[in-house]
Amino acid sequence: MDLKFRILRMILPIGSVSLDKIDKKLLFDNNDEIEAIAKKFNLKLLILFGSYAKGLNHENSDIDLAFESYELLSYDEEMNLLLNLSLYFRTEKVDLVNIKKADPLLLYQIAKYGKPLYGSSDDFVEFKCYASFRYADTQFLREQRRQYLRKEIDKLLRGE
Repeated sequence: MDLKFRILRMILPIGSVSLDKIDKKLLFDNNDEIEAIAKKFNLKLLILFGSYAKGLNHENSDIDLAFESYELLSYDEEMNLLLNLSLYFRTEKVDLVNIKKADPLLLYQIAKYGKPLYGSSDDFVEFKCYASFRYADTQFLREQRRQYLRKEIDKLLRGE
């Protein structure tokens, strides 16, 4: 396990914070701490998605965050970003997605349900357009996969 995460585990033992009790100000106020983290890592966008964004979070929910940086972050930089966000939210239950590396279906979900925590509204709209185009451009692949699976399941049901 990475040294930073061993330290984080010592600081934040599992279950130390009930995620359904996280102060909504930590999630939705575009505050100075989030801005400082975003600037430190040269982020263009930081977006909350998943159960917290939909208001469906529960005790075992994690915090799903997507980010876009102006320049590609190294693995160590991404882990440092994750560490900083985990410390900010006071939990190790943070999942981080790099928008530049995410698949079109996940991008679409982030665009559809996501709530920006950092970044300009123009950048968020630009991301939503990009995600929608990527999703539409790959629709035929999802349809081909669906047809293939349907055909194979039908064969299995017929005993072939």
